[in-house]
Amino acid sequence: MRPPRNDPGINTAYLVSWPTHEVIKAGYTGYRRRYRAYELRGADILGVWEFSNVGDALRAEATLDRCLRVFGDVAFESAGEAAALIGGGGAGYTECIRVPSIMRAGAVEQCAVAMLTSNAVRQCCP
Repeated sequence: MRPPRNDPGINTAYLVSWPTHEVIKAGYTGYRRRYRAYELRGADILGVWEFSNVGDALRAEATLDRCLRVFGDVAFESAGEAAALIGGGGAGYTECIRVPSIMRAGAVEQCAVAMLTSNAVRQCCP
């Protein structure tokens, strides 16, 4: 694996969802369009935020993850359990949160967007 690069647009935080499985995943990638692999596995891309440096992207990922954990619990116990859904041998399974559909209704996505685009962090997620 190549190390993250500090080129504009390369450092990306993303939010993807598999609605039929009630799973939402926040993540970081140092590769353009890495999150598209999830789309090929049936995920909806809820948001993509590009940053000029790796630190900002990782902070955004942590913010998204914190928000998701308010709405649900870890979706998978192991990488093996997650592999069929997220691919890649299940890498990143700890960033997958099971959020019941009834709780979603756009709330998670709205919270995440608000957190990354304003100072609304405390309004959505402690």
